[in-house]
Amino acid sequence: WPFKEKGLEVAVLPGNHEGMAEVGFLIDQYNAKNLHGYVIQKGDVGIFGCGYGDIGIHQLTEEEFFNTLRQAHDKVKDFKKKIMVTHVQPKGSILSMGMKDWGSSGVRKAIEEFKPDLHICGHIHETHGIEEMIGKTRVVNVGKKGKIFEF
Repeated sequence: WPFKEKGLEVAVLPGNHEGMAEVGFLIDQYNAKNLHGYVIQKGDVGIFGCGYGDIGIHQLTEEEFFNTLRQAHDKVKDFKKKIMVTHVQPKGSILSMGMKDWGSSGVRKAIEEFKPDLHICGHIHETHGIEEMIGKTRVVNVGKKGKIFEF
C-alpha cells in the first residue's frame, strides 16, 4: 500500500508458500500486476518473471521454471535492457550458501541463455543483499528489505 499511495506501480510474485488465491487477492486489493509468467514494460526496459519455489507447498519443476521464463522472455527479447525476477535463486550460485543442490537449474539456464542485465531473486533469507555475476548478468538477492535499482 505505501507504494500505491505514492502512485507507483506494484508487481507481485508468488514464493514457495503463496498460491494464486493470495496473489489474486493482492492484485485485486492493490491493483498490482502479477509477474509470474508475465511482463512489465517501463520505457526500453522489459521485466519478466517466474515465482514459486523448489520446496514448499507450491513447487515447480526445473522445466516449469525455465519454460515460464522462456515464454515471458520471448515478449521482451528485443528490449534494450532486461530484468528477470524470480523467487528462487539460480543453482550453483553463491546465494545458495555453498549448498550444491540448492537453487534452480531452470533459472540458471534462463540466465545463461537469455542474458538479462539484472536478475533479482530472494528465497534464501540468509543471503539477502549478496550480489554476484553470472556471465554478464548481475544477480542480486534482495531479500525482504529490498533494494533500489536505477536503470
